[in-house]
Amino acid sequence: MGTYNIPRNTKGEGRLFYIFSTKALIWTVGGLLVGVVIKTILKSIGSLFKAAGTFNFIGIIITVLLALAGFVIGTFKMPKNDRFEITRKAGGINLDKVLIESIRFKLNRVKLYVYDTDELSREEIEHELDEKAKNDEKEEKLRQEAIEKANRNRRGYIR
Repeated sequence: MGTYNIPRNTKGEGRLFYIFSTKALIWTVGGLLVGVVIKTILKSIGSLFKAAGTFNFIGIIITVLLALAGFVIGTFKMPKNDRFEITRKAGGINLDKVLIESIRFKLNRVKLYVYDTDELSREEIEHELDEKAKNDEKEEKLRQEAIEKANRNRRGYIR
């Protein structure tokens, strides 16, 4: 008797180290670079006020927080929750995708109109029924003309 493999969901098994993905690394490094730029600016401002050490420490804290925020953006997904509109609509989508799409939407300033799909489908069905009725009328008219033409060509046959 041969062996039989039972099908099972193995999607989550390879995702154990998903937090160390290249996307998470890129977002972490991006947050780190922004933090280093802010730290440098704060350090130069601190040197003007003769408090470079304090401003440098604040810059380090900001750098760590931005690197952590980059890691979270690159790793986690939007939670599914029916209480809030944003989590109901975007639940389960990666945070970076949500962030990029929202920025792209704000930059394009394109208005999107959401229609009631029931109303649209009803209009489409009514339009299709109207077209079908018109086509049926045309076919019936052509059929009657063909019958009338055939009757005229009979010449003397009894109907």
